[in-house]
Amino acid sequence: MRNSIKQILQEETKSTYVQKVVGHLLSNIKGGAHVPRFIDIITTYGLTENDVEYLNKLEEEALDRLKGISFNVTDYRGKVSVGGYDFKFVVRGLYGEEYRGPDWLADNSGPNHFPQINWTVEATVLLRGATVELIIGRPEDGPVTLGDAINNENYGWEIESEIGDVIQDIIYEVEPILPALGAYVSVDQSYE
Repeated sequence: MRNSIKQILQEETKSTYVQKVVGHLLSNIKGGAHVPRFIDIITTYGLTENDVEYLNKLEEEALDRLKGISFNVTDYRGKVSVGGYDFKFVVRGLYGEEYRGPDWLADNSGPNHFPQINWTVEATVLLRGATVELIIGRPEDGPVTLGDAINNENYGWEIESEIGDVIQDIIYEVEPILPALGAYVSVDQSYE
């Protein structure tokens, strides 16, 4: 009986410890610190596999909060770099893929093999009324429709890549827990 009480108290203390770590990481990010690497968080704070699973759960909850919300990139000018883009997007879904570090580590243990989740956010970019100001064009030409820019065979691929970057930056701005925890979030966008 005495051992089980001691174990419960240790678990409660550990939970409090992880919450303090998360609070510290959040204050660092809000204070302008660089985004930490996931593995560095684990090793710096001596986290266990259960702690890491808790962090992964926090990431998932943060991303779930974004589902169904319509974002307008112009609302984030000055907070993130949106360039000449003006579009709206909606987060439709997400999925995660577990990653446990490189296979070449012989013992398959330690922080490199704790489960990190690589998240993919499925976002729908709304093309109606969406524009982009292109640097390659003449300023007097004004903005180009985003659909036309995406479909351009010379630079459409770059436009799509930049759209994904803008969406990712907004996600990190809205949910600062993600960069604080070193979360890896990629964007898979579709167009409507």
